[in-house]
Amino acid sequence: MYSVVKYGRTMRDAYLAAAVVTVGIVIMVVRHPQPAWLPLALWYVGVSGGVWLLGHALRNRRIYVATLEEKAATLEREREHLARIAVADERAAIARELHDVVAHSLSVMIVQADGGGYALDRDPELARRALGTVGETGREALEDMRRLVDVLRGPRLEADDARAPVTLDRL
Repeated sequence: MYSVVKYGRTMRDAYLAAAVVTVGIVIMVVRHPQPAWLPLALWYVGVSGGVWLLGHALRNRRIYVATLEEKAATLEREREHLARIAVADERAAIARELHDVVAHSLSVMIVQADGGGYALDRDPELARRALGTVGETGREALEDMRRLVDVLRGPRLEADDARAPVTLDRL
């Protein structure tokens, strides 16, 4: 009865096991009539009831633990999924920022280079300043790109860590 109550698929199985044991107790008391049959019947019912309740309590605990394990696994999967989404969002934001830096710097460089080309014959000093602006803008854009790439790389890896697998926390 204990095993049926603890490991049975449904509580119907547990109640059926209790009914079978109850019928067995009734048959035992009827087949062996004694002057004091009531204490014997109560003894059997008490022991069987205790076994049934123990099986029921352990069944509920087993189901509770299985539910907690499933919830923990679900939360772990959800946490990993959210981490992947956060990494993808961060990468998209960095890509947008990198695009903005490069596009703005290139626009300035093109305008200055064109202006310097037109001013080369008429005003060499203006052309020189335009080319200086092109160089300065290019260096600033390169430095901005290096900073963004360093952010993407994260902290420098030790020689031993370089062979370690890449995980979400290292991205």
